Amino acid sequence: MGVSTVTVRRWFRRFQEHLVYESPELQGTVEMDEAFLGRRRHGNQRIVLGAYERTSKKVVVRMTRNRNQGTTDRFLLDHVDTSSMVWTDGAMCYEGINEFFGYIHGSCNHSAWEFGPTNHIENVWSVLKGFIRRTYHHFHKEWLPMLLREFEARWNTPNLFISPLFYLRTCLVAVPTR
Repeated sequence: MGVSTVTVRRWFRRFQEHLVYESPELQGTVEMDEAFLGRRRHGNQRIVLGAYERTSKKVVVRMTRNRNQGTTDRFLLDHVDTSSMVWTDGAMCYEGINEFFGYIHGSCNHSAWEFGPTNHIENVWSVLKGFIRRTYHHFHKEWLPMLLREFEARWNTPNLFISPLFYLRTCLVAVPTR
């Protein structure tokens, strides 16, 4: 084709940076969990919070610095409707979301091998890790928010990525003209 690998990567990164996509607000029955991405050595894994809406099968994933209660509360308030039923694991960071914010909260105990209520979000983590491994092989921590945004867009709007030409037509429509 006559185009160098460096040029292809540069343009791919530009398309990734200007991805036309906004995260949905999830409602109804929502599963929420956290995952750790990266190598286990030296404690340099990145924490990712995620939520999955069962009816529409939409996903929201975000990188975070920690998984304390304030962080998970902020994630919930930003991305999940307060009238939703939220299923989580038994982590301490999810305690009190029903009392303080009005969510209907259910939890399952993973240490007792209960995974049913959060099975879909666990599947999202498996698909996300496979996506990163197959597409990028590895990642730098600076890339992770952009990779998560791309993954979320690919999950929630799969038709956008049918072909590069279709992607360009869709994205160029959203660019304002002077």
